[in-house]
Formats: sequence, structure tokens, C-alpha cells
Amino acid sequence: MSSIPKILIVDDDEDILDLLRYNLTREGYVVKTTSDSTAAVPTASWFHPDLIVLDLMMPEINGIEICKKLRVEPDLNDVYIFFLTAKSDEYYKHAVFDVGGDDFIEKVIGIKPLLSKIRSVLRLNYVIRKRLTRLKEGSLEFVRGIGTVISHGAEVPLNKNEFEILFFLAQNKDRQIPVDEIVYSLWGSPTFMDEPSVRRYILSLQQKLGKGIIRENRFGSYQFSR
Repeated sequence: MSSIPKILIVDDDEDILDLLRYNLTREGYVVKTTSDSTAAVPTASWFHPDLIVLDLMMPEINGIEICKKLRVEPDLNDVYIFFLTAKSDEYYKHAVFDVGGDDFIEKVIGIKPLLSKIRSVLRLNYVIRKRLTRLKEGSLEFVRGIGTVISHGAEVPLNKNEFEILFFLAQNKDRQIPVDEIVYSLWGSPTFMDEPSVRRYILSLQQKLGKGIIRENRFGSYQFSR
């Protein structure tokens, strides 16, 4: 990662570009923007961003096709790609993750969740990789496409929020994570998920998978334990 993280934003809406450029520059990032979808891959190739914010629906080339092209470039295969879109259908979320998108943020909820998630990966160095279709940690296997966790060969019934919390903790298994940072990394704002609710979901996970799967330290932070 660059000493000063670099972000490329691709969106055909100039107002969105101006708003994001202003807020991200104010937070200390180096920001490059383009409203030309055909310029996305060439710009990323010379700019070498640490994270790319992509709109989904754009003229000429849509965000899905851009993401596909980015992921076949050796220098860009591992760069974070966050989609910021007006679309909210589950179909589009699955499509984004299938082609290599790491997260999906809806424009209707504002830019604060996007800024929080960017801070999580570029400032706090958490991992948010929702494009991973499968993840195996210890006795657990995550199957992201259907939101399922398999433990010792048996499927464990989890709701969507439980799966996301456990998946995030597993991806960051070497970290002790405060509950507020879980909230901001996954939902971007306590408006959409509060800390007491996250603690209840973690308690439910401990009941379903065993208390030792998620350990709580004396400061109230949580860590995935294999």
C-alpha cells in the first residue's frame, strides 16, 4: 500500500465525483476521478490505486465489465474494488462479488458508509473481501454465495448478519476488533446496525458454534479463534 493511500473513483455523475473527491481529499487520501468508463482501466494501470470506487451502471462500459478487466491485470488483481451504486437488488450484489468486487454500497444511504469502509481497509488495515466465494478457517468453511457456514461437515444455520460478522472476523483472525469497528466496517454507520445488536449476534454465534469460536477480551473486543 502507498504511504499515502490512493483512490480512483469511476462514476458518470460529476456531482458524485466532486462530493467524493472533496471528502476523501479532506481525509488525506490522494484521489483521482474519471467520468469516462472507457478510461477506468488505463487510468488504474498508471495511477496504481490502493482502492477503486466503481459505479455500476455507466454508458459505454458498465462497472461489471470494468471490474472483470481490472481483475485480469496482474498489478490490479488484488486492489480493493468497492461498488457505489443506485442499484439495491440482491442480483446485482451477487454479480458484483462474482466478478471480483469486494463490497457493495448503495448510493441511497449516502456516502458516509463508503467513507467508513474505506477507512477500515486503508487506515485500520482490516480485510473486507466479499468476493471470496469460499473461505476455510480451522473447522469452519464459509460458502459466501449461499451465506452458509459448514462446521465439521454439517451446515450451521446462520442469518445474514451473523454470517457477515463471522466472515469478517475470520478474515481478520489475527486482530482483536472493537465492536464499533465491526459496525463501521460492515455497515458503515450505527444508523444501520448498533453495537448492542452486534453483541447479540455474536452471542448467538457462540451458542451455535461454541463459545471458543469468538473470544472477547476484557476491553470488549472480539477475535475469531480457530
